[in-house]
Amino acid sequence: MRFNSVVGAFIFIVLASVIAFLIFVQTRSFGSLVTRVISDISERKAQTKVSIKSIGISVFPPGIEFNRVQVQKDLGPVSSFSAEFGKLGFYISLIEVEERKLTFGEIRIDDSVIDVTYPEDDNEPEMTEIDRKIIDQVFDFSEKTPVRVDTFLFHNTKIFANHDLLEARRLKIFKKGKSFMTRFHLANLRPVKDDDFSIDEIWGEAEVSKKDITIHRLRIQHDVHTVLLKGQIVDYPLLKKSKADLKGEATIYFNGIKDI
Repeated sequence: MRFNSVVGAFIFIVLASVIAFLIFVQTRSFGSLVTRVISDISERKAQTKVSIKSIGISVFPPGIEFNRVQVQKDLGPVSSFSAEFGKLGFYISLIEVEERKLTFGEIRIDDSVIDVTYPEDDNEPEMTEIDRKIIDQVFDFSEKTPVRVDTFLFHNTKIFANHDLLEARRLKIFKKGKSFMTRFHLANLRPVKDDDFSIDEIWGEAEVSKKDITIHRLRIQHDVHTVLLKGQIVDYPLLKKSKADLKGEATIYFNGIKDI
């Protein structure tokens, strides 16, 4: 191949190098290399084991995708955390030059299993209020970090807490002004501890501020029974002492009540 100018040759070399790099990034060899680096750093800094099968580049939306990410960490003598993410994607929305921040439009987690074990103490006092400092830290986290995340999206995620299963079939959390919006589809919920009562599925959309929760829509489905709700929960950090103003309707079939 002959080039009429040095500039043309330079552009060809750059393009070829970029293509070769993109191909190499998506190979298993590069995934193994990144796994060794990340595992070494995570084990030294956080005593956490991390492995990555492969890495891919997303063109639209622009971002990077980690495939089959495994994380393991011992939290104590009888406590542990382990997770396997089918796909962990980071998608860039924009770069804010003035604020010197990289904005990830979306962090997406697909086809994952999270397993958490911890000791259960029946003598532990019941929580009566959520610490305001914790709430402030959650709401201020994205503003104080050099990397800002606008949206978290979970698809087909199974969460085991001491062997109890909760399925997050779709969970989206994103920032809206000073509040968080959430849209969710959850399954296999057990709202009462030490009770066999369960809820098959629940769909909803809500806005969460530091003080209140506004429920735009909530649908609860168990077998053939359905409950539709909307309203507001005031002072939710007070838990049982919070106030709720909910309105809705229910469809209940008496022949199926024995199955609840």
